[in-house]
Amino acid sequence: MRWYGRVENGRSRGAERLPERRGLLDRPLPEGRVASFSQTSQTAFSGGFCYSHKVKTIVQDGDLVLRKKAKPLPEELFGSAKLAQLIKDMSGALDAEPDGVALAAPQVGVSWRIFIIRKDRTLPLKPAASEVAGSGELSAKSKVLAPQVDVYINPEIVRRSRKKQETDEGCLSVRGKYGHTKRHERVTLRARRESGERVERGAGGLLAQIFEHELDHLDGILFTDHATDVVELKHTDEHLA
Repeated sequence: MRWYGRVENGRSRGAERLPERRGLLDRPLPEGRVASFSQTSQTAFSGGFCYSHKVKTIVQDGDLVLRKKAKPLPEELFGSAKLAQLIKDMSGALDAEPDGVALAAPQVGVSWRIFIIRKDRTLPLKPAASEVAGSGELSAKSKVLAPQVDVYINPEIVRRSRKKQETDEGCLSVRGKYGHTKRHERVTLRARRESGERVERGAGGLLAQIFEHELDHLDGILFTDHATDVVELKHTDEHLA
């Protein structure tokens, strides 16, 4: 998932809503470098899993893997070196996208029910104590948080709030497009960690939106399938530098 926010020193700073129905194209494009990784390939077979460590680019809309319903990760792969390598590759791909907050396995060509979240990119920035009484400018040190990657395997949403809210959304696999979506205000997710540990987590706001966006990916759905007011913002050399 791509967060339409301001990006500084490798992470998003401050949620900025997309413009309303008019004047949308006048808004600045989030800064960030396009990922440069080698081709990701994977082969699933009965009773086993073969993952080739060749990562290149995040898969884009039009690739069939994004339209498949991903399969649950087999029990024997929890805690395995192959799973660890896949998660490492996914983390590397997400790390290369400064405005990306989450990534599903199908987005790197692997049709398993796995997604990761860069938790540090969803947190508000906190200035250093010495800056609070100063000019208000954040130093480079206070702008960068250490990467915190949360892994969710075989996830399912078990509860949703009745109320929904309209929010702005983008996607690393639908590069350059942004639109308005309606997501539940709160959800509860059950999943497993890389070790096999079972977790249940309630979420609201941005995190709830991320959970629903990534579950859509695992079911072969892109946000553009149900978004409104979708616009395309072109990258320029300035933003790719």
